[in-house]
Amino acid sequence: MGSTAPLERFLAAAAKMFPESKSSGASGVPFVTISRQAGAGGHVLARALLDRTLEARPKALFEGWSLFDERLAEMVAENPALKVSLRGLAEEEFASDIQDMVSSWIGGLSPQSVVVAHLFKVIRGLAQQGKVIIVGRAGACLTRTLPLGVHLRLMAPLDVRVRRVRAVLGSSEKEARRVVADRDRARAALVKTYFHRDIDDPLLYDLVWNTDTVPVEVVASTTLRAVESLARRGRRV
Repeated sequence: MGSTAPLERFLAAAAKMFPESKSSGASGVPFVTISRQAGAGGHVLARALLDRTLEARPKALFEGWSLFDERLAEMVAENPALKVSLRGLAEEEFASDIQDMVSSWIGGLSPQSVVVAHLFKVIRGLAQQGKVIIVGRAGACLTRTLPLGVHLRLMAPLDVRVRRVRAVLGSSEKEARRVVADRDRARAALVKTYFHRDIDDPLLYDLVWNTDTVPVEVVASTTLRAVESLARRGRRV
């Protein structure tokens, strides 16, 4: 598939490759997507959100939530029809056309477009069921037409993000900067290729946070209040 194909054609092709259950559809239950710059704290926030749902009220709205970050990679990798790199999926790598061809021919991996099609189908299915926190993977773009999503974007100054990544990896500053740049580039390429959008466009999101100045606890509590408000009044698409 060419990178300029409209999203509608792409999703139509994905539906043919991986038919949906007849019972699938929007559940009317909220969900959250988190887009983030590398090192901005997406996984930390996701975990904080999940922990807060355990005590949040009303209980009927906040009980039974699940988190999908690296688990998305595992769900795709479990598909017997695909041969994928679990590490590449977990780290959200995005290959150029040439790299993709080499991986398919030499490494025997499934074409990137097929893998992404299945990934998108998994994410849509989870969001339609509701009560999920989806980290990355162009979740905000992919689920934008579903009525009850709260879409977040996390950002922070580069030096702050490099310092955080360096602490997690135990690496040099030079290596941490490379990792941050590579991850940001891959995530932006996914959104640009399949949705023709700029990942930093604030209009893609409901809430944009600077995690260098706003504590994760504030982001989490505000997000849950947004979820509650959305559940009460609904949203026009």
